[in-house]
Amino acid sequence: MGTNVAGRVLRHGLAVLLIVLGLVLGAGGARLLMLGGSPYYLCAGAVLLVSGILAFRGRAAALWLYAAFLLATLAWALVEAGFAFWPLLPRLAGPAVLALVLAVPFVRRAVAGDGARRAGQAVLAAGLAAALVLAGSYAASDSGMRGASEIAAAHASPPGSPSAHLDAAAEWSAYGHDSAGTRHSPAAQITPANAARLTEAWRYRTGDSNAARPEIAQVMSFMATPLMVDDTLVFCTPVGAVVALDPETGAPCADFGDGGTVSLLEGLGEFDRGATYTTSPPVVIGDTAVLGGYVRDNFTSAEASGVVRAYDTGTGRLLWAWDSGMADDAPPLGEGETYTHGSPNAWSVLSADPALGLVYVPTGNATPDHVGTHRSPQLERYASSVVALDARTGRVRWHFQTVRHDLWDYDVPAQPVLFDFPAGSGTVPAVAVPTKRGEIFILDRRTGQPLTGVEERPAPQGKVPGERYAATQPYQTGFPSLIPARLRESDMWGATPFDQMLCRIRYRSLDYQGDFTPPSTRGALQYPGIFGMLNWGSASVDQRRGLMLVNSSAIPQMVTLHKRDEMAGQEAGNAHTSGMLPQLGTDYALTMEPMVSVLGIPCTTPPWGHLTAIDIGRREVAWQVPLGTSEDIAPLGIAVPGIFSIGGPITTAGGVTFIAATLDDYLRAFDTGTGRELWRGRLPAGGQATPMAYVSPASGRQFVVVAAGGHGFLGSTPGDYVVAYALARGEGEEAR
Repeated sequence: MGTNVAGRVLRHGLAVLLIVLGLVLGAGGARLLMLGGSPYYLCAGAVLLVSGILAFRGRAAALWLYAAFLLATLAWALVEAGFAFWPLLPRLAGPAVLALVLAVPFVRRAVAGDGARRAGQAVLAAGLAAALVLAGSYAASDSGMRGASEIAAAHASPPGSPSAHLDAAAEWSAYGHDSAGTRHSPAAQITPANAARLTEAWRYRTGDSNAARPEIAQVMSFMATPLMVDDTLVFCTPVGAVVALDPETGAPCADFGDGGTVSLLEGLGEFDRGATYTTSPPVVIGDTAVLGGYVRDNFTSAEASGVVRAYDTGTGRLLWAWDSGMADDAPPLGEGETYTHGSPNAWSVLSADPALGLVYVPTGNATPDHVGTHRSPQLERYASSVVALDARTGRVRWHFQTVRHDLWDYDVPAQPVLFDFPAGSGTVPAVAVPTKRGEIFILDRRTGQPLTGVEERPAPQGKVPGERYAATQPYQTGFPSLIPARLRESDMWGATPFDQMLCRIRYRSLDYQGDFTPPSTRGALQYPGIFGMLNWGSASVDQRRGLMLVNSSAIPQMVTLHKRDEMAGQEAGNAHTSGMLPQLGTDYALTMEPMVSVLGIPCTTPPWGHLTAIDIGRREVAWQVPLGTSEDIAPLGIAVPGIFSIGGPITTAGGVTFIAATLDDYLRAFDTGTGRELWRGRLPAGGQATPMAYVSPASGRQFVVVAAGGHGFLGSTPGDYVVAYALARGEGEEAR
């Protein structure tokens, strides 16, 4: 009697489960089909519903029907996703597990009685088939590594010697190692042969942790790259403290400096506290320091100016000020004058070429960012561009625009990288311009002319009243592009069939025309989103090996415009939250949020982030690997490969590339020539910063140092650490 009762309870429980699953899939599937999406979910829901009803009645047909459903699902999954593990996982894992449960003898008997052995065998066979496909796709996975073996072999790191004298290798004197922004160190002690033996040498805590300052945690994080000059390691904290450490031990030096300041508020007029500040260090060229600054996005067209200013390094005297909203000359303002409110700013790092006397300025657009009805031709002229300024006068020598009439917040986010580009039988002085779009434009840094093909392609048009839309957008054609492929419904992902279905519904509910889909009142899918494919981590160039290293991420964004009266009373957010963004000075407010599932997982198929090496001479990808995993942010520590990253890579003469940046808390070392991961070091907090390398004057040892402070908006582990890694004393001596 007790066994019969238990069997009925089990049968009814499984039947209810199948019915509920069927109703949910059926309802969602009907909605998806109405939007023009796949009929699979509606059909699957109907089959599961009928299977549940049959199970409730104790019919063997319930098992036969479920087996047929799973085999049909297997065929559909292979057609949509191919033999790739991560795309197959949400389509097959859950249904396969349920099939194996139903095939357990006592479960099968409870559902369909003693005479359903063959039906149970059918369910078991279907479940095993799906499980074997998943296991086979996982075993066949190459971890996402891409690259022609002959290209990678050509760059395999040989046992090397430093490419410069030890004195040159000892320092890291600018944010990007040098004013060219190469992010390449001539230090060569750490090689692919010994990188696995790196250990933590020392760590330092600043005391300025975001965890202790919740009022700034969302907008200010510790993402500094220290400098190493002479015998001192120097960096800034998020609250403006300057710290100096002994580069050998990490011990703090005596306090220094309490004067020599100039006000950066002069000429900016009135603005809200926190609406403008300096986010990047100045670039120094001769006796001139040039810097831009951050201007708040999407609040008002009357924000402070994005002016770029130059100061005498000896006296602090303002030499010139280039305001992109004014004429091309750049004299300091007269008394009582103000710079142009809301003009495009330069929040990222600038570069400089002392031989040419030029400063290279990456610009944003005139805020607000997602509506352009208020912008004048002058505000549009230099927006989302790289602008070459005369270092003596501030006058524009040339500019190259990467986005026309930018409605996507596609600022040029990265420091331009100066290097020698192979052309014909020699080289040309070039500047690489990494963009949020994923394009890396290669220009002659003397003239701004493209060194690879650039073509204008038709751009999507929108329907917002009063807005205008660029007819075309520029694409480079002679250098590898990291622009992600156009999204399809089948690219939507989730941890289960249910959140994957909801992502598909969301995809079908949004306006999406591919690249440059304009914002709309219905809601537009912007891909890549405002963080872009490439961001302020920029690129590293190993000129000797002929490689450019970049990390990229692809997270879609949902952008919706609202008539102002619809948003009355809603709380304003900041430029990176999903709150209401007022866009004062225009007719529309804005909401935007990343396109993620109900479980907080990106709606697109992983990997979401990569590290890529580009062969500069061959103009093709040498190798590409997923970067990081989701272990520190996913439930149960599930390590999905290829996670979002903010920060950048550095290369070294020893043939090792170092990068932190990812949302898991690691500093990683890769073989620059092949992409093979050599080592990873666990960080005490998120390493959303670019590392640096130097050779200690005290011991001659090579150190790699990274700030581990986390990222407030991205939610990585907060901290206030500077961590140094090195080989044991005596190791690496042969490389010197």
